[in-house]
Amino acid sequence: SSGINAEYGILTTFTKFNLSRLSKMSMFAPKMSHQQQQQMEQLEMEMMQDMFNRLSESCRTKCIGTKYDEGDLSKGETVCLDRCVGKFLEVYERVGKKLTTMYAAAQQAPQ
Repeated sequence: SSGINAEYGILTTFTKFNLSRLSKMSMFAPKMSHQQQQQMEQLEMEMMQDMFNRLSESCRTKCIGTKYDEGDLSKGETVCLDRCVGKFLEVYERVGKKLTTMYAAAQQAPQ
């Protein structure tokens, strides 16, 4: 149960964050063909899934012990998970902004 609660908290935060990222990426969509847009969306989904899997495993390992004494997360586990997820998302956002800037510059560069 503790693991399920942790997964739900991580998933909720992660989903809200990535819906925001996807809407920002759509500003480039009109410049792409339908096929390119689909490929970009597929790649973004694969990247989000990979990051979520790594985030879940890392934060679970770091913050939740292997012996479950209670059905719910302790306050310490909750705080640890919150900080761990926050750090992952902050780095992910920074990288995303940098890639978006690089992509925009490449689109404006003369060919």
